Amino acid sequence: MHRTLADQVRGTLELSTYHLPLHLVHRLADAPGVIADELPDGLILMHVPAAHQVPADAEPAVVVIWEHARRLHCNRVLFDPETPTVDPHLLPVFPDALAAAA
Repeated sequence: MHRTLADQVRGTLELSTYHLPLHLVHRLADAPGVIADELPDGLILMHVPAAHQVPADAEPAVVVIWEHARRLHCNRVLFDPETPTVDPHLLPVFPDALAAAA
């Protein structure tokens, strides 16, 4: 199958870390099926797998984020604690993460 450059280089979705449950904020790479790196300044970069590559035991909150990113044609998510949260009807916001940041 021939892949175009557009197929290979896709977008990065920038989200607040408050869209992650608190227990995943500093341990995201340990979650089933997740490929992620912690970057300086509290940033986290996560790969978005194809739908058929999502493991059955994947963290539900992460699966929702992956699905949202794929709908927006993004293959990476950059979590930033300073990024505003999106509409909670699109993605959940975790109050424990918000309270910990306050």
